[in-house]
Amino acid sequence: MNFRWILPLVAAFLLSVVVAQAKALMIAPPPGPARLATADLVLVGKVTGFADKTLPGEMYKGDERQMQVAIVKVEESVLGKPGKEVKVGFFPPEAPVKPKDRIIRPIGPRLGVQLKNDDEALLFLVAHPTHKDVYVAQNYYDVVSRKDNNGFAKDLDEAKKAAQLIEKPTDGLKSKEAADRFLTASLLVSPTAPSAARRSRPRRSTRRRAS
Repeated sequence: MNFRWILPLVAAFLLSVVVAQAKALMIAPPPGPARLATADLVLVGKVTGFADKTLPGEMYKGDERQMQVAIVKVEESVLGKPGKEVKVGFFPPEAPVKPKDRIIRPIGPRLGVQLKNDDEALLFLVAHPTHKDVYVAQNYYDVVSRKDNNGFAKDLDEAKKAAQLIEKPTDGLKSKEAADRFLTASLLVSPTAPSAARRSRPRRSTRRRAS
């Protein structure tokens, strides 16, 4: 019996399995407000150039990666007070690695951030722990491209609303809209919000009541 006709079907099946597994391994982006709560700086900007040299990653102890730095012209500030330009560090996707004795599940490419000249995007950034003048886009979903993105305006509006609630949390918690009260509370109590949200938590009065 001639089984040649089966080979293309087997190859197509294996390819579909690889694609499905790659999609399953991709980290789903958190909602925009959650990204904003963990950010130190959120802005809309345009890439106008790049630093001449890469910098040591140093995002954590033992981080030996090299970080590229883009020069971004600030078009609109959403959270924080950037200047006219911001240095944005990022780590491009790593090259795929094909381990030995594996056919169906090669590793990679690892997710990263890729910025190019003239890219316009909504950026969710954290302050670099050692390079004081650099802010970092840590994950692929921290860069929301404007180009060919029908949902860009919606993402920007959601980020602006969340920023207003974080900057004035008392107003958000007292809002007539239940959705605003819930969103404000979730931003403030989230354990993954060490940055803007935590800094904006209303403080309890330390004054003693008169007896």
